[in-house]
Amino acid sequence: MQTAQHLHGGFGADVDYPLHHYHARAKHLELTLGPAAAHEETLGDPLAAHPPT
Repeated sequence: MQTAQHLHGGFGADVDYPLHHYHARAKHLELTLGPAAAHEETLGDPLAAHPPT
């Protein structure tokens, strides 16, 4: 998300651009729920043990 925000509009320079709102929501979720890497590891281990069919 940060790469897309940086590439397409700087870091919040244009608050009317929809990507700004997506970036703000993603950042809020990360601060609320914790970093994605922790969730990926938690979810990845059971999926690796029992791959979906």
